[in-house]
Amino acid sequence: MLKPSLFSKRDRPEYPVRLWLVLLGILAFAGGTYASHYGPNGRGEDFCDQVNRAAIADDTKLLDSALAAHSVSSCDQVDRRCLENAFRVAASLGHEEIISKFLAAGMDPNACTPAGGTALMHIAGHPHSAAIARLLIAAGADVNLRDKNGQSAADHAMQEGDSELIQVLQDQRHEMKQ
Repeated sequence: MLKPSLFSKRDRPEYPVRLWLVLLGILAFAGGTYASHYGPNGRGEDFCDQVNRAAIADDTKLLDSALAAHSVSSCDQVDRRCLENAFRVAASLGHEEIISKFLAAGMDPNACTPAGGTALMHIAGHPHSAAIARLLIAAGADVNLRDKNGQSAADHAMQEGDSELIQVLQDQRHEMKQ
């Protein structure tokens, strides 16, 4: 006689229990893989947590200690993604001092998300967007970059109705033409 499969209707009373066991096994494997590569004492998790907390809380001391332990230019791919995400979060929140520290540490002002979004695109409609834009542009942010949807930072600013940011971006484009 054939044994019913894991998801057989004949096992209906046991189905939820078996499904949970399968899911827990997958989560345990994934968690174990994560912990072994970026574990609680490994630099990946600690570093990402530190830079993200610093970006959100506008905590320059925490960012300084995280960046002191890591060189932006020598970060691995996971740490680079953490840095780039924290950089865009800080820009969106209007944390000028944090952005300045990221840029001084060597962060690329044109770092993109997988969808092609840059910090300059993410600041539209957020606090201090014009001041952050000036800071990013001074560090070399390209106002003409487009995301995967073909939208520029100015397009994002127009969608958000951010007139100050639109003006800063237009001024930069005008200045580039001269």
